[in-house]
Amino acid sequence: MAQLSIRRLTLFKQGIGYFERRGDVEEQTISLVVPREATNDVLKSLNVMVYGPGQVLSVDYETPADKARVLSDLPIQLEDRSSMLDLLTSLRGADVTLQTAGQPDSHGRIIGVESSLDAATNPPVVLLQQESRVQMIPLSQVTSLLIHD
Repeated sequence: MAQLSIRRLTLFKQGIGYFERRGDVEEQTISLVVPREATNDVLKSLNVMVYGPGQVLSVDYETPADKARVLSDLPIQLEDRSSMLDLLTSLRGADVTLQTAGQPDSHGRIIGVESSLDAATNPPVVLLQQESRVQMIPLSQVTSLLIHD
């Protein structure tokens, strides 16, 4: 990814700056790194000019959202030390396909995960609704999960 050098810099006493970057570009993408707190001002005043052949097709930028805020907006909430049990519990109501060891795939809506304090005698099971029936799938047999929602 190409980066253009600053060729002209003008700073005004009101705290406003004018930055001009210029150069030849061989690649299709140019990178401009902007501090998160300056993104709004940069987008308001960004001016892209092309001298010679070529054209600007788009200007893409990452939203300056805080990582913690982005993660808190996701429907699946997991902690640092979460397990498959926690994931399946947070997916309650989701339309999924579960692949299990040695069994055909099971498709349906997760209605819950049952687990007891004594996992040795009562291992956790996933309750999967398939139309009008509920299938109990031992969590230890789940090898993969496909989320359809």
